[in-house]
Amino acid sequence: MTTKYSKMFYGTVKLTNQDAEEIPVCHPIALEYYRTTSPSQNLLEAENFGVEIVKKEYRDNRIELERKRVENITRDARTADSFIALLKRNQVTPISLEEVVWDLFHVSTHK
Repeated sequence: MTTKYSKMFYGTVKLTNQDAEEIPVCHPIALEYYRTTSPSQNLLEAENFGVEIVKKEYRDNRIELERKRVENITRDARTADSFIALLKRNQVTPISLEEVVWDLFHVSTHK
């Protein structure tokens, strides 16, 4: 059963070769950050918040997409917003999202 969720755009970071600290950027990249909201299973509990990161790599005449979503990180919207601001500030990509969630929240992303 898939959980219905909604998402709200939080912001974009554009990466160029000048921004790359560890790996050279050969093509322009945009990282988009979203706060996701899913209803609680229990009507007495608050909504659950998560995050989705979408990486868009602009190569010649095409755009390559990579995305990762982690739901149910917190029930507090301010905590979710602070977390997304941290992800954006540190230019976290989809591939490392699960590890960062685990490090900060000790929430397993595997079911």
